[in-house]
Amino acid sequence: MDLPIPTSLADDHLKLQQLFITNFENLQSNSLQIHSILKILLQKRNENDFTFLSQVFLNLKNLLKINFIDVLPIHLCVKILGYLDHKSLCRTAQLSKKWNLVSNDDSLWHRMCIQHIDKRCVRCGWCLPLLKRKRKLLDTDLRENDTESHKNKKICQQQTTNETKHTNNETNQHFVSNKKYLMPWKKVFSDRQRIESNWRSRKYVLKTLYGHSAPITCLKLDNDSNILISGSEDTTIRIWDLTKWSLRKVLTGHTDVVTCLQFDSTKLVSGSLDSTLRIWCLNKMECVKIFNHANKITCLHFVDKVLVSGSADFSVSVANLLTGRVFKLNGHTAAVTTVQLIESNRVISSSNDQTLKIWSLDTQEQLLNISSMNCITNFHFDNYKLITHSRFENNLKFFHIFNNKEENFKVLKFKNYILDFWIDKVRLLVLLDGFISVFQISGGSFESEPSSKNAINVEYQQVLELPDFGSKCCLLSDDKVVCGKNDVLIYDFGVNENN
Repeated sequence: MDLPIPTSLADDHLKLQQLFITNFENLQSNSLQIHSILKILLQKRNENDFTFLSQVFLNLKNLLKINFIDVLPIHLCVKILGYLDHKSLCRTAQLSKKWNLVSNDDSLWHRMCIQHIDKRCVRCGWCLPLLKRKRKLLDTDLRENDTESHKNKKICQQQTTNETKHTNNETNQHFVSNKKYLMPWKKVFSDRQRIESNWRSRKYVLKTLYGHSAPITCLKLDNDSNILISGSEDTTIRIWDLTKWSLRKVLTGHTDVVTCLQFDSTKLVSGSLDSTLRIWCLNKMECVKIFNHANKITCLHFVDKVLVSGSADFSVSVANLLTGRVFKLNGHTAAVTTVQLIESNRVISSSNDQTLKIWSLDTQEQLLNISSMNCITNFHFDNYKLITHSRFENNLKFFHIFNNKEENFKVLKFKNYILDFWIDKVRLLVLLDGFISVFQISGGSFESEPSSKNAINVEYQQVLELPDFGSKCCLLSDDKVVCGKNDVLIYDFGVNENN
């Protein structure tokens, strides 16, 4: 547009200032017109014009800003906002309706979930719980990387043939295309971020499940179904519904202490000091099969159709639940305390003979033997990570097992004796004599192949201490700490702000 310019800028500064402000307001942030007028001002300035120019720039500062949400294609706006963290995205969503639509884009929050859920974010250090039960509402998987984001980008590119004139239409069409999930990714992220905040702020609700008449010896929790099952010295097995916080069923049949159990969506397997393994159908809530040992059952573990159990007769028994084939692994010289299947073709077993052994199910031979100063009562193995706890010791020992060899070694010491422990990708739970200690895992990972020097570069920072007296077993989930003594104690970190 044509803008009248006085012959001398030194004449009547106030009048000229008002003239430029009026004309700039009519330009509606057109960068080319603004650039032309500023060029004319600089060419025609006198030595005393700098004061006036500074006043012009101060008054027109806001007019020089451009809202890129209004002028850029949606997929570029989403790309720009993708560099923000979750707090900044929530703030930008409060600016206007258009900002709200773009800031709540499902592909943005899907990428945010990929960066944080079930893994530690490189940028902020937070690792959010997986909550498998809630993920089933989504009909998708967190580990599909940026597949959905890539699809959304293509959709947006097809919708931007006339970006500046149809911004509102593009935005509406873009979000209609993202209504694939039953639960928005922002809600998925929000639920998990709230639980992680509860862990860090030590906010929980203590709940108790009553029913057993003797100390509880074993616990198992399934996050998918929200079912908790406990075994006790009173010879019974109790199935609890944590959705209603009530008892669903009491299973009877064992004639001695229930020492171990495990279950999936269809079956429950329990072991007892009465030398029997019982297979229970969870649909009918009844025992459908019994396996007999020569001595007391101390531990068990199954994967699909392969069941492994340990006994006081020094042996490890392997049974195929489909074919009924059973064979034993002999080599321990004392009672077996813990067993675990690895990839369906290897077994780890610990014993009171102060050794831990790795077996091949294909050849039925011993692959590795690790000796200890005391009887190994419990261990946990995940990928290359092995953690062991020995009786009457106040430390946990960490190993890396690679190519059936012991690669590295580390010790985590405590002041009190350790009764039980549980570990996941985010936290380490240790049941001590008198209290429960929860540690945040940081500084490294056991999940990748070990290197020669940095394989156990993991730090444990104590974040929570809970009082406890008398518990014999414990377990850890994404949002709960569960302990068993005469009753089941549950520290629930999945509480809402209104609870």
